[in-house]
Amino acid sequence: MARIVPLGIIDDDQMLLDGMAAWLRPVRDLQVRRTSKTVSDFLAVGVGAADVQVVLLDLNLRAAVNILRATIPTMREQKRGRIVAIGSRAGVEPSPNISAYSASKAALVSLVKTAALENRKLGITANVILPGTIDTPANRRSDPDADRSTWVSPRRLAALALYLASDDAAEITGAAIPVYGAGL
Repeated sequence: MARIVPLGIIDDDQMLLDGMAAWLRPVRDLQVRRTSKTVSDFLAVGVGAADVQVVLLDLNLRAAVNILRATIPTMREQKRGRIVAIGSRAGVEPSPNISAYSASKAALVSLVKTAALENRKLGITANVILPGTIDTPANRRSDPDADRSTWVSPRRLAALALYLASDDAAEITGAAIPVYGAGL
C-alpha cells in the first residue's frame, strides 16, 4: 500500500526541501498528493489577471518542481518510485479565457514527461492524469448550473492514481492519461 503524503510546496527554501527529503528517505512506497484552488477562487478575492498567472504557475508547476526535487533523489537511491501528477485536459486542449491555467497545466505535463525520460532506467515511473472537470464542491460552487453528469468522478480518478502508484503499473511511464468522463 502506498503511503500518501499531502503536500503543498511552493516555497523553494532549501532547508524545507532538505528536511522533507530527510523525512522521506526511509519511505519505500510514496504517493504525493496536493490540493489546489480553482481559478475562480483567486478571482473571488480580487486577484488581478497578471497575479492569477503567477499564482497558477506556482500551484501547478513550481510546487511540482519542488516536490520532485525533494523526492527523486530518494527514489533514485531506492531504485524505485512512482510519480503521479494530476494535470488537466486544459493542459493539452486549451479553452478560451483560461490561458494561465492551461499554460500552467501544459508545463506540468512537460515536467512529468521529462521526469519519466530522465528516470526511466532507474525503476521510477512518472505519469500525469488529465481529467476534465472534476465533480468537486469547489467546481459545483463555481458552476452551479452545469450538467454534472459529464464531470469526472473523484473516486474513479483516485482509483487510477492508486493504480499508477502500484507495482502493477511499473511499465507505464511518460503517459498523459485523459480522463474526460462523459464530457468528451
